[in-house]
Amino acid sequence: MTKSRHVNKPRFAWTDEQTALLIKLYPTTPACKIAPIIGCRIEQVYSKVSKMNLRKNPAFFSTPASGRTTGLTGRDTRFKPGSVPWNTGKKGLRYSLATEFKAGNTPHNAKPIGTFRITQDGVLEVKAREGHGMRNWVAYARVIWERAHGPIPHRHVVSFIDGSQPTDPALVTADKLVCRSYRDNMLRNSVHTNYPPELVAITQLRAVLTRQINKRTKAKNEQEDQRPA
Repeated sequence: MTKSRHVNKPRFAWTDEQTALLIKLYPTTPACKIAPIIGCRIEQVYSKVSKMNLRKNPAFFSTPASGRTTGLTGRDTRFKPGSVPWNTGKKGLRYSLATEFKAGNTPHNAKPIGTFRITQDGVLEVKAREGHGMRNWVAYARVIWERAHGPIPHRHVVSFIDGSQPTDPALVTADKLVCRSYRDNMLRNSVHTNYPPELVAITQLRAVLTRQINKRTKAKNEQEDQRPA
């Protein structure tokens, strides 16, 4: 999906000359300097090196270009053997007793159990418990079903028989709910069961055409990106 929308950057096609240059430079040259010489991104250098199993020259790691230090940098500011950290013996140090939360404190925006809310997806939820974060809130339809029929079986979901999704608690009653397995719920929402065969075939054909159009557009854009400026 992202490739067809050109979110991902185009691939780099390595030539024989560029590959030979990479083999020559990589053992003694940082990848960040090789990339602009070849004309590709640094991650493409790393990818090619990994596929070819190239290795750095051992002598390269003793040079400043490798980015490694001699072990002397920052020596004067390091902790010395036997040093005592500044917070030794101060476990649980408290800086502001006046403004910190107290044990049993209730946030100002806390909602009591039984409060209703509507999610961004339009689902009516009720606060059913405390102390579990987002799990405090449960779909109200689920609560009503469990009151009437007991726990919901594993890999099952509760939904409205007519496909509606009321946000008024008074409209959520057990006789309007049904418990379906994941499979049955998937089939219920599938295009293959909600539309006539002719429309399903057209929908599938449209998807095939869209993929082919995106594939050709991507290939054309990659060819244009690889043309010399």
